[in-house]
Amino acid sequence: MLDKNIKFDESYINKEYDSITLYFIAPKELFNPIDIDEETESVEISVECPREYISANYASVEYSPTKYNVEEECYIDYDWRVVDLPYEEIEALIKLAEESGRM
Repeated sequence: MLDKNIKFDESYINKEYDSITLYFIAPKELFNPIDIDEETESVEISVECPREYISANYASVEYSPTKYNVEEECYIDYDWRVVDLPYEEIEALIKLAEESGRM
């Protein structure tokens, strides 16, 4: 699945749970077309880890179709789903976030 068109979007630190979630934007073509409707413009991927252990070994990964909401003038993510990715791909996503300097 890992593709050069996947871009790091942002990170979110949850102080209550001492976790970090890394968000990535990916082309919708990387996911099963049955799960993606025609209004989907891209896919948001989230990788959540404890802040103490930012590693594929401790990560949970989900994805969500994304489409543009005209009324709110922004992109929205909906229908989050758990996805199993190989450890190497999760580590590559974490490395992409680290290399962005915005983690």
